[in-house]
Amino acid sequence: MNNSLGGFASNLAPIMSDGGLCRVPDSSKSQYQAVWLQSLYGNSFSAPLWSDIERYDALLAALADVKWDGLDPKMYGLLQLEEWRSISSADGETFACRDLLASTAYLAALYHLQYGLLDRSDIAPLWRLVEDKSSGVEAASLENLGVVARRGLQYIRASFDSARPKLPAYRKLRSAYKNWHELHSEVSWPIVPPGPLLKPGMEDVRVSILRQRLASQINGFDQQNVRHSYITDHYDAELVEMVKDFQARHRLKVDGVVGPETLAALNLSRNYREEQLKINLERMRWLAREISPTLLLVDIAGAKATYTHEGEIGWQGRVQVGTARRPTPTLRSSITHLTFSPTWTVPPTIYRQDKLPEIRRSIAYLAKNRLRVLDRDGRELNPATIDWQNPGPIKLRQDPGPSNALGLVVFRFPNPFSVFLHDTPYQSLFASHKRTFSSGCVRVEAAKQLADKLFVGASQKTQNAINDALLNKQTRNIPLPASVPILMDYWTARALDDGRLEFRPDVYHRDAKLMAALKAQQRIIINTLFTELEEHPAIM
Repeated sequence: MNNSLGGFASNLAPIMSDGGLCRVPDSSKSQYQAVWLQSLYGNSFSAPLWSDIERYDALLAALADVKWDGLDPKMYGLLQLEEWRSISSADGETFACRDLLASTAYLAALYHLQYGLLDRSDIAPLWRLVEDKSSGVEAASLENLGVVARRGLQYIRASFDSARPKLPAYRKLRSAYKNWHELHSEVSWPIVPPGPLLKPGMEDVRVSILRQRLASQINGFDQQNVRHSYITDHYDAELVEMVKDFQARHRLKVDGVVGPETLAALNLSRNYREEQLKINLERMRWLAREISPTLLLVDIAGAKATYTHEGEIGWQGRVQVGTARRPTPTLRSSITHLTFSPTWTVPPTIYRQDKLPEIRRSIAYLAKNRLRVLDRDGRELNPATIDWQNPGPIKLRQDPGPSNALGLVVFRFPNPFSVFLHDTPYQSLFASHKRTFSSGCVRVEAAKQLADKLFVGASQKTQNAINDALLNKQTRNIPLPASVPILMDYWTARALDDGRLEFRPDVYHRDAKLMAALKAQQRIIINTLFTELEEHPAIM
């Protein structure tokens, strides 16, 4: 065994040939691992990278810090690396083994921070337009990870920070998670028992427990400023404001009444909330790779949309999204054109499941909703002549106008789900705290304002065509001056600008699946790593 620094390569060779510890602790990108290690060490693998104790300690600190990214430091062999801290080059193969483990941990952490722990396509697929070139850019970036890691060896913490998404939403959520954990790690969360609605002004023995529960979860009120004793059973004005604040930050109806929805959100365990924060950090790592300076971003769980042009917010508004039975899909595409004064042809599913039962109850439903009946060639039929128990191959169409189900404008983009964004006559529904009303398409508040933003810079001829279509209720498809990327995605927690956390109802029941997948992947990596450490001859 060669115990000199010059013999590092010969000590490393049998470990590399064994193959175990030279695997970055994540098999999902195995085709890049040899390239990464070679870029990190150089072609000859002649010198250790972690013999400098300051650099080694910086790596240990950075690995411990990924906890606040929702990642388990044990995945990177942190415990073993801490145990090996005092090993020197005189320890030969064990020293080489330590160096290789540190390198693979470094690479794995950088990869997970930049791209996520899970392969999104396996657990929460995002449909992308075929013309989207992001996959090629990502492949080049992946191959270059070892080169980037090599450059970052002199500044380990900065290297980790650089790997983290630049997305402000990610940075804010990470910081808020750390603050939340430090605030709540030693605090018990009492369960508020079920019972009648708790309303302002009531006297109820559960009120004191409610006060304790809110004080334990507080993320914006100072617990020391909750002036009343916890033993009071009076639902006073101060507690009402605390409940309303909780409801607002959990996307519930803000009325100060503790009903079933508020009670269920209140009584979710601290562990569940922590896991929810971890999976949303993972979602933000996925999201960051899809963001572009010009983008229409639809926040499905938050039922909001934001249009950004060259990095500046140009429009924001509320939206209505699909129900749990007919969810709005996650996708990335490009808006190519808008339809002004659209007709609405009732989609087959809505026709069968919604419209046909209504027509069978009363044929007057057609006239009331301005629906015309057409045959497959587009010829109008007399509804009274149709056997509505067996209507045959017909379709329903609604003429243009303010009461049209699509409103005044539709935003078109290629996708396999037949979904689009559109205006709506159902404006009052935007005031609801839970805006899951559509059949998968996205209804947009102030849709004409958004359309105007997308057509900034269009010719006067185009503007005239838009005005004519709206004025005369004539359907016109008008292309945008330049296509606009659109991203429709799903996340259930975010940090507000003041650092407090907002949790959204998991309307599509996706959190549990992602929680299980994240835990399972971390467990697999940890178990595999410890098995290799236990079996490796350099460690025995």
